[in-house]
Amino acid sequence: RALFTKYVADYAERHKNIDLLHVWLADEANNHCECENCQKKTATDWYVLLLNELDELMSARNIDTKIVFLSYVDTSWAPVEERIKNQDRFVFMLAPFTRSYYDSIPKGEIRPTTSKYERNKVYLAKTLEEYLGFYNDWREDFKGPAFAFEYHFCWCEYYDLSTFKHSKTIHDEIALYKSMGIDGVVECGDLRGFLPNGLQFYTMGRTLFDTSLSAEEIAEKSKDELNAIIAEKFSFDNFR
Repeated sequence: RALFTKYVADYAERHKNIDLLHVWLADEANNHCECENCQKKTATDWYVLLLNELDELMSARNIDTKIVFLSYVDTSWAPVEERIKNQDRFVFMLAPFTRSYYDSIPKGEIRPTTSKYERNKVYLAKTLEEYLGFYNDWREDFKGPAFAFEYHFCWCEYYDLSTFKHSKTIHDEIALYKSMGIDGVVECGDLRGFLPNGLQFYTMGRTLFDTSLSAEEIAEKSKDELNAIIAEKFSFDNFR
């Protein structure tokens, strides 16, 4: 842990241009040490302990960089024993990677998760409601800023070639996130999802700025703006 925290602090000190430095766990599940010492804490408790040690080292060096930590795979579960001490240092990120995009908005109240963490027997949540349950558990103690790292453009956009249903899903979920104290959304995905009309990307951007607009209103605005661009860029006057 000392080697790791020193490396991160050294990196932050050399890159003062970075405002938010992400400190994630490895992108895999069920690969944690099972020795007697490591089993004394959950993966999340070890993670939070590491983050607190990193904060102490950075504070001693007067490094102001914010650290992003995440709820993902093994750290989906909130810590049992450890707590984030200096909440001004950190930004929380929810990464619902394994959720389904067929069932979008949860019905009714979001309940705390009932599943328990088991080392190297990790259950990956299948619904947004389960992930928001994890989120609520984390938020019982961490009150700092938060955002979601979503996967709307990884694969599910190809199941709706018209883009209208998918765009509404994105709109409704961003609005839901805001109502739950999630300050923004970062998307993971590919730009091929922009075809055929880019409505999903336009909807995401407009909703992040203004959740009062409905998905239908945003679609109408996108059509009007596109027509205006076409009229300006492709008018006969521009070809004379």
